[in-house]
Amino acid sequence: MTAPGDEIVFVDYNTPDDLPTFIEAILDTLTGRCREILRVVRVRPALHALFADRTSYATIESVARNVGLRRSNPHNRWILSTNTDMVFLRRDGGRSLSELVDGLPDGFYQVPRFEVPESLWESLDRRDPSVVIERFRWWGARFHLNELVHTDPVTRFDGIGDFQLALRSDLFAIHGFNEDMLAGWNVDMNLCHRLHRRYGRVDSLSDQVLAYHCGHTRLPTAIHRDDTVMNDPVRYIDRVVRDDLPEQAERWGLAWHALEEFRADAPPSGRLPAALEESLPVQDDPGREAWNDFTNFTARFRLRLDPDHALPYVADLLATAPPDAVLAYVGSHRGMFERTLRAWRALGHDETVLVPEGGMIPGGFPGVEAVDALELDRQASLFLFEFALDDDWLAQDPCPCFEGIAEEGMRQLGLIYGLFVQQTERERQRLAAGKGTPRRFIGVPAVNTFFGMRFGERVMFTHTMFSTRVRHGQVRRTGPAVRSDGAADETGRRLGAALGRAFPIDRQEVEIARGDLDRILAAEGPDAVEPHRCTAVAQALLDVVGEAVPEPVRQERRRWIEWNRPSRALRERIDPLIVSSSRPPGPPLLNKLCAAEDWEDAHWRAVAEEFTRDGLPFRASTYAYFKRSRGVWERTHMLYGMGRLGVIGHDARCALISRMPDGLGHFLSLRTAGVDIIDLQGHEAGWLARRRMRWADRMSIHPDLDSIPSDRSWNAVCIPQNTLLTVGLRQADAILRSTAQRLAGDGVIACSMETVLDGRGRRDRLTPSRVATVMAILADRSGLELCGSRDWSLSDATLDRIAVQGEDSERRPHLVTRDDHGPRTCSVWFLRKGGHRQR
Repeated sequence: MTAPGDEIVFVDYNTPDDLPTFIEAILDTLTGRCREILRVVRVRPALHALFADRTSYATIESVARNVGLRRSNPHNRWILSTNTDMVFLRRDGGRSLSELVDGLPDGFYQVPRFEVPESLWESLDRRDPSVVIERFRWWGARFHLNELVHTDPVTRFDGIGDFQLALRSDLFAIHGFNEDMLAGWNVDMNLCHRLHRRYGRVDSLSDQVLAYHCGHTRLPTAIHRDDTVMNDPVRYIDRVVRDDLPEQAERWGLAWHALEEFRADAPPSGRLPAALEESLPVQDDPGREAWNDFTNFTARFRLRLDPDHALPYVADLLATAPPDAVLAYVGSHRGMFERTLRAWRALGHDETVLVPEGGMIPGGFPGVEAVDALELDRQASLFLFEFALDDDWLAQDPCPCFEGIAEEGMRQLGLIYGLFVQQTERERQRLAAGKGTPRRFIGVPAVNTFFGMRFGERVMFTHTMFSTRVRHGQVRRTGPAVRSDGAADETGRRLGAALGRAFPIDRQEVEIARGDLDRILAAEGPDAVEPHRCTAVAQALLDVVGEAVPEPVRQERRRWIEWNRPSRALRERIDPLIVSSSRPPGPPLLNKLCAAEDWEDAHWRAVAEEFTRDGLPFRASTYAYFKRSRGVWERTHMLYGMGRLGVIGHDARCALISRMPDGLGHFLSLRTAGVDIIDLQGHEAGWLARRRMRWADRMSIHPDLDSIPSDRSWNAVCIPQNTLLTVGLRQADAILRSTAQRLAGDGVIACSMETVLDGRGRRDRLTPSRVATVMAILADRSGLELCGSRDWSLSDATLDRIAVQGEDSERRPHLVTRDDHGPRTCSVWFLRKGGHRQR
């Protein structure tokens, strides 16, 4: 290409926003002359989304070619439509295609192609095009490659799309390639038939040009699979009746959209070094040192960040963002923000940078605006979550379990984490609804830290090295990851299979069972075995590790376990209503007794894991993912039921009524529009003293229901810890009546009830039948009704997890408690507004 104004127009179509263009990725293999005349036009995924619901293809050939055609140099007479896998040679040995076409008469020209095996062209140095051309010329003749394949009288040759030479004016007159052709193949055939109608013929330059195609079918690509979907040849070839396409005359080639464009000798990726030079101070010392002790529990709570070291890795992820991208920066480290803002501007981004209202980063910076969470979601193109604190907030680092951090520092961390939780959920819901394309989420510092673990649970991230401090990716469309396999070893997997569980048994439960089995094996007789150690898990473990136990001993200990299992003794005294009930098939019902089997339901288990992480103290939630206890079950089942009923989410307002501080309030503050805590016993200091992550501005504590603004309404109300029975039925009635009046139209109340299992109830602990009666009376008086049916079943696995009040067994995770009045557990009930008034 030697004439003035000659150009190569490459259309980079639908490359993810997170990546540079194809040309930037291979730029070092291109010659200087190629870079001088190569123009790149980028079509982002957001524009491909205009067609995505009508095709399964990630690249739409007709649109991509039209984009380049419409933006080509208007001073050029000819357009050659071709592909990047072609090598062209003049038969006369000349070098210039420009000279070859200079004297051609008006018309439409094609050239047949010859196939070159992959191993041949892969052996060449693409940086030396002269050698490549000569090798192809020699191979074509020497290796019998030059086979001209004829087809029909119109198209003439096979594989015509790699050399279609047409007048630019003709292509504009017929409105380019047919953009109704959204599948693969036949786009070139359609153009050929249309231009044949225009000229009455198709000419060939095969006597002047050799065209070699670099084969690439070792593996089936989307267009070469045996089940590929093709554009209809009958419609687009056989039934072509005119050359132009008036229906796309005004819009072809994305005419209404401004597209990014750059020359290959000045790519956008080249801006990064200058941006970093402008944004970072000169380094005084020769280097840095850091420790990546990811097995150290304490090290997970690192909050210190060196912004000078982290910025190059963050800026690298920002460098490919679209020019009009809007960055949302959610963090509190002023130094990191200032450097990121300078780099963002130096990379060519002029749009407003968004920060959250109420954060430590003020909106007073030029070009920075503080907005609420909804605006953050609506306007942002990508999100940077910075989980760090300025050194001023850190007396030490790491801060185990975030202890020792000032209250304001905890407020900032709660705001950042709450926004992260809610924004990832908004993004998941948006993608599930088929709205828009995925946006990039960046976390820093997010490698082997507490917040990095939380980031990875919600974002499908790329594993990066510790030194970068950065994790990035797109939101998991199926919701937070449930890492059940990661919490289990081979023994846990074998035990899970032996017990018929849906998931492997996590390490904590395995270790508890190992300790129990050791005690059982060491016991001198069955009477020396403590009943709470005799569980189905311990019995299964005896078989799994059976090689180390002599067969007579194993059989004997199996009998001891069966004899001493708590469920065996309890079954004889269980309430008849429970005995006659069996667990219904399918997911857990809403109104039910505590059950170990609920952890085997995938949806329920996902809620349990999330609550265990964020609703329990940090030390518990970071190593004991599944504390199968009554407390975890009770709160998880409330959250599970609220989710099933669709009344909990980032736009929901909630209330929590309790006599004692409860982690459920902290948990809800991170995931809802706000939670009102009604503290019936005046424990406000206890609520705030709990070192759990919370969104402080969305969690308010009130001494009673009357102190809450009269216009406040709730979508969901949780009443845990047997509160209604403990305060007495008279006050329980008043609480429910007042709460029901504040329920939104579809609002739901979830409450827990202490339920005795042996038929001997008392005032604050009722039998199953009495619980049902009391709930029916309270609901009726409050204008409420029960949500769904009830499940009174109780398995041996649940009964085996029993603790005796006042004994060591109470410190173990348990589901049933026994005191002088017999065994008891909890049940959870869901009520919503009914069709009748309060009585």
